[in-house]
Amino acid sequence: MSDQNGDIRKRILEGRNTVADLGSAIIDYLASVERVTEAASAASSQYQELVSLADAPLSEELGGKLRESVAQFARGSIAMATTFSQIMRTMQEAYEKLDEQTK
Repeated sequence: MSDQNGDIRKRILEGRNTVADLGSAIIDYLASVERVTEAASAASSQYQELVSLADAPLSEELGGKLRESVAQFARGSIAMATTFSQIMRTMQEAYEKLDEQTK
């Protein structure tokens, strides 16, 4: 029974490490989202500047669509990261309960 308990505790530790890796991946994901959002915003701003120089009113509508697309991307990405975080927290709680039960 002691060997089995030791194996279970080892697997719990491995599971917790995997959850920690998920946390790191979420942080990396959010950093990537931030870089993409910043780059898209910069591209949209440059487009807007060009539109004002070219005095092309129809193109301003496209600039508005670009800004909204960037905002949608950011909102969707944040929602996804929130879901990942909820999964991570649930997994952490599950490992904590399992750890308590095996003591």
